[in-house]
Amino acid sequence: MSGPVAGSVESSSAVGSVESSAAAGPDEPAALPLSGIRVLELASVIAAPYAGSLLRLLGAEVVKVEAPAGDPIRKWDSPRGPLPFAQINAGKRSVVIDLKTDEGVALVKGLIADFDVLTHNLRPASMERLGLGATACHEINPRLVYLGVTGFGSTGPWAARPAYDSIGQAFSGLLALLTPPGATPAVGPALGDLGTGVVAAAGVLAALVQRERTGRGSVVETSLLEGTIALIADQFSHLQATGTQFNIATRARTSGIFMSQTADADLVVIHVSTSGKFFEALMAALDRKDLVEDPRFRTFADRSAHHEELQSEILAVTRGLPTEALLDLLVRFDVPHTRVNSLRDLMEHPQIEALGLFDDIDDASGMQFTGAPWRIDGRRPGGVHDWPTQGRDTREVLGALVGEEQLRKLHERGVIDLGPDATP
Repeated sequence: MSGPVAGSVESSSAVGSVESSAAAGPDEPAALPLSGIRVLELASVIAAPYAGSLLRLLGAEVVKVEAPAGDPIRKWDSPRGPLPFAQINAGKRSVVIDLKTDEGVALVKGLIADFDVLTHNLRPASMERLGLGATACHEINPRLVYLGVTGFGSTGPWAARPAYDSIGQAFSGLLALLTPPGATPAVGPALGDLGTGVVAAAGVLAALVQRERTGRGSVVETSLLEGTIALIADQFSHLQATGTQFNIATRARTSGIFMSQTADADLVVIHVSTSGKFFEALMAALDRKDLVEDPRFRTFADRSAHHEELQSEILAVTRGLPTEALLDLLVRFDVPHTRVNSLRDLMEHPQIEALGLFDDIDDASGMQFTGAPWRIDGRRPGGVHDWPTQGRDTREVLGALVGEEQLRKLHERGVIDLGPDATP
């Protein structure tokens, strides 16, 4: 995305405070940690918007600026609505501004004065070409925390290249780590995007703490590459220590992980790690205490060297046991384990229900959002039951910046979109 430097547009010197549609609901704590923090999100798809989602769950008001064509993730539709978009953008506000126009960029500059955080995921130098680089934004608002999420970082020979989740997974080494020897890599969940979103949100939180100490904002930079590498940081130490890259087989062998199968053809993961205690408990649960004194399995080093043989001994027992019988034994003997759950299994599990991790939406879609991954003072932030239609909040957010007549003119010229129910 690129465009000329902003021209002038009628505006007030500062934007008035706008009441957030994502305010805490009646079942939430009265004040979340980021209550009163305002985030201006110039980002699309998953990685940077997921950072905004986490900040929103912590209480921030997040105003999402979309291009006239909308966030591309809105196109990932289903019979129940744009649910991937909904999960990442629930509780945010949507404002449509065309940043390819001088007037659109000027509107964003007018908004910056009254926001605490700006996030974007444009390629390096794109924001500078728009006139919205960190230096320009800090001239408007020195207290602004400015987050940039790129594909490969802002410097280096790959800095200008485009990237999506699968590119980050493949380039970082994550795909190779998850692929069995000789197999073709398969891309599953958007681990790179989501991991980068968590890393980006953590950077913003650190910068907000620093601002409390210094009174000034800062520039936070991360990338899909760096965020994905953060998910596999331990693997680089293993590589340097052993001289070989881990794969699925070596991880199981060096961590005491056993994939067992039951008589019902269910899979159950057992992870005893280096602990002699848990290995002995597993052998007691399977009525194979004789293997504890077997020279092949006496120490962790022995068990690692003979992992495939121990795996075969375990399978010989578990394949003769119904799933519930095996699970009951493992619980009784306090062995770390779990059935390999499908997503549906997980959503319906009593542990998830006890944690209150999924939040029922109360509209016709019946969607359940994945809630905040924390509890604060014993309660989980949540309670937002909708996601913004494109441009739903344009009039209200920009109305504090320009008058109604100017809104109408900007709408007619395609600089902004006042939403599906616009009556300029």
